[in-house]
Parts: sequence; C-alpha cells; structure tokens
Amino acid sequence: MINTKKKIITVAVVLAILLISASLGLFREDKGVTSPDIETVNELEGTTLGGVAARMPDNSAKILFESLLGVKLRNYQSYQNTFETLSALRTNEIQAAWFPDVTVRYLLQMEEGFKEIPMPQNEKPRLDFAMALKSDNISLRDEINAAIATLKENGMLEDLQDYYVTNAKSAMKFKPSDMEQISDSNQTIYVGITGAVWPLDLVDIELNPYGFSVALMNEIGKLTHKKVKFVTLKNDTAFSSLMGGKVDLLFCYGTSQSTLSDTKNYIMTDGYYTMNQYSYLVLE
Repeated sequence: MINTKKKIITVAVVLAILLISASLGLFREDKGVTSPDIETVNELEGTTLGGVAARMPDNSAKILFESLLGVKLRNYQSYQNTFETLSALRTNEIQAAWFPDVTVRYLLQMEEGFKEIPMPQNEKPRLDFAMALKSDNISLRDEINAAIATLKENGMLEDLQDYYVTNAKSAMKFKPSDMEQISDSNQTIYVGITGAVWPLDLVDIELNPYGFSVALMNEIGKLTHKKVKFVTLKNDTAFSSLMGGKVDLLFCYGTSQSTLSDTKNYIMTDGYYTMNQYSYLVLE
C-alpha cells in the first residue's frame, strides 16, 4: 500500500514537472530550428556562414569572410549547390549565406522568407563574370570575345541581361532545346556550367541549365557558327574538369586583374556581367 502511494506521488511530481516545463517553453517543437533575428553585420559574430562549394577549402573561406565582414565566425560550411545552401539556411544549420550580389537580387525576387544584410557599397566593382578557357585555346577565346563585342554593340547583351537577370521573375525559361540549330558547322563548344551563380547560370532541380547562360551561348553560337552543348559540373571541381579537357570553357567564372596577374594555365574572355560585391542572406 505504501509503495503504491509512493508511485502515485512520483507520477504526480513528474507530470507537474512536465507541465511546468511545457509552460516555460523548454520542450518547444521549433527549438533549434528558428534562426536568430540578424539585422547587421556585427550580429554575425559567433554564427555559422555558408555558401556554395568552390575551389577554396572551408577553413580558408572562413578566414576570407572573417576578414571581409570584420567578425569572428563560429564556423563555415560549404554545400554542393544553391538549393542545398538555401535549405541549410532555412533549417538554421547556418545562420547566414553568402552569394554574389546578382544572386541575392534574384533570390529576393523569387524566394520568400529571406532578407539581405545591409553592407557598405564598394567604390569599385569587385570582379567581372566571364568565361574561362585553357591557356592554349586562344583562338576560341578571341572568337567569343568578338561575339561578345558584337552583342554589346547591337544591344543584345543588355537585352538578355534585362530579361533573364534584372527582371528574372517574369522571364520564361530558355532551355538548350530552344537554341537555334547551327546546321552548317561541324564544330561544337562544350560549355561547363555549375549553377553556382544564379541567375547567370541557372539550373533546375535536375541540374539542367536554362535562362541567361543558354540564351547568351545561343547568340554566341550563331555568331561563331558553332554548335553549343552544355555539361553540368560541380562547382568545386569545375576548374579541374576544364584543365582535364572535359569542357572547352567554364561559362561563369569571376575574374579581376588580381586573379589573372599570376596565372598561366587559363585565360579569360571579356566580361559579360559585373559583380560589385558579395552579399549575405539571412532569414526574415
């Protein structure tokens, strides 16, 4: 009888503790999922930053972004693509994600629940996006440069940027199957694309390219009288694929005078889009 009373009292005490804990929010279902409300760069102190994997290892990326942001990060985590990076941000695996400014502008048009951390504007553009080729492929580089120059002069490049980049929310998809067929050529340009810099090199959930990159290469193919085929690559190994001859060029590659000053194993076309700075997304 005494043991029964003790059991009843013990159960009552446990239930009371559970009720009190629940009322205090100690067992909230969303605990660990809700991201902190970050408004300024300084509030990134002690958080984890993420981004799409590149050639730079995570520990080096952590050092780079700590110097750019002026804060001490807890960690840096890279992901295979933009889809995975956004998913990590939504689930609070990371508290902020970096992208080129053009990507952030696009994501704010297309995705809900994100906001951009205000950053001081750079006085000069950080880099141009262009196409990378092996250093011995000068003739193809020169042909593409001539095509880009023509597209700048006739206004087509600006039109493509307006339609597929600036006003991307209203743009229709343009897929490789929509490209004009070059029937009088036996030459093909194999274009490596990663989907790392939306909307310049957009890929769908199945990693098929569409949008600006396809539309621009369609125009370049017509001007150079070459067929164009896209090869989807992982961003962190894309450069190795170029050097290994898997593709003739990488469509979206950032370049500046500093990046080209000490290199001899690859060359760049003229730029087709200017990036002013890195930008950072957090949850609203």
